[in-house]
Amino acid sequence: MITWLRRMKHMLRPRSRWHLFCGTPRLYHEHYRYALRCALREEIKLPLWVTCPSGTRFYLSEDSIDDAIARDIVTHPERLFPEHGVLGAMEGVILDVGGHHGLYAAEALKRYPERKLVVVEPHPMWCDLIRRNLAGNGGTGRARVVNACLAPDRGKRTLRFDPDSSWGATVQADGDGAVAIEVESLTLPEIIQNQPVAMIYCNAEGAEYTLVPQLRRYNIRPGVMVLCVHPEYGDPIELRREVRDIGYAETVLSELAARPIFRFTLAGSE
Repeated sequence: MITWLRRMKHMLRPRSRWHLFCGTPRLYHEHYRYALRCALREEIKLPLWVTCPSGTRFYLSEDSIDDAIARDIVTHPERLFPEHGVLGAMEGVILDVGGHHGLYAAEALKRYPERKLVVVEPHPMWCDLIRRNLAGNGGTGRARVVNACLAPDRGKRTLRFDPDSSWGATVQADGDGAVAIEVESLTLPEIIQNQPVAMIYCNAEGAEYTLVPQLRRYNIRPGVMVLCVHPEYGDPIELRREVRDIGYAETVLSELAARPIFRFTLAGSE
């Protein structure tokens, strides 16, 4: 009873909640509803749809990681979405490796209306959220969701994740105290099904170290790649060298040590 009363007291502190409400940045058309979500986040999970300045609609689930991803998309789109000219005249799909809950995929549908998407995500429930975000933007017919992880061979892998947060979910390493489920693994050719690839976006807890060797092995050369690199799963310097060795020019998009982001453009594709 005492614990419950303390919790209610914390929830009902109007001053702290009001500061959170007022301090929420104006990112979406539904600002006041989103501000309420932020103010109540510690105690109440309030999922809701929001509309970005680009017109894309995001379904923000109970997972607060959605807020961080959506904020990056809205505030730094130039880091994640190359200009149309960068893709050049190359034909092919946009491949999203590590689809998470589908926010990047939804924005990509809006920004590249002439392209189709292939979205790869090993967690089956998160694939449902991807489909929800795609459907909310009229993109169900333009995107294919692959419920699998990218791997060097076809088979099964163990996905480890925190049931209370999607942060750090991975098939790349063991984890103590995490929920583990078996998921399907596919190679890059099996995922793209022999379709040409114009662009790859990869943010998948170490999958970049599996992706790049397969580009060389299977002679797959998208026009542009945006790689969010995870140093804890491999050597970023060697990874970048390997990409440059197969014909790409590098642009540093973010120098954040824990999560650097690079854009690689194929020579002659601009």
